[in-house]
Amino acid sequence: MTDKRRGEIRAVSESELRQALEAGEEERRGERRVPITLAVELRLSSVDELRTIYTENISAGGLMFSIPPPVTIAGSVELTIELPDAQRVELCGNIRHVASDVERKLCTVGVQFAGISDEVRAKLEDALRDRPKN
Repeated sequence: MTDKRRGEIRAVSESELRQALEAGEEERRGERRVPITLAVELRLSSVDELRTIYTENISAGGLMFSIPPPVTIAGSVELTIELPDAQRVELCGNIRHVASDVERKLCTVGVQFAGISDEVRAKLEDALRDRPKN
């Protein structure tokens, strides 16, 4: 008969759970996100439909924003981001998660940048370098 040990179960506070989940999220992302509000032009499902949204956080590898439902967002998106120094960078990204924020009546969307050039990555890193991180 095999020895089946069970894990120890203990109660944790909501803040402990949030910290553990955020730590795991950071490991998956590979880059720390900076809480910052930047204007982003987002092309929605219709080629002719552009919407300006605002980031909640961003890194050199991706960003998160919230948008009111209902909205259809393709699996990949084209973005134009206005950096704090007023430079505009264009890039593509893949939607990695969409979650409903019932309390704020919004959908939170996580985007991972795809095929980002070294030049655009350097501009993002420069713009975020002196900002406090999460």
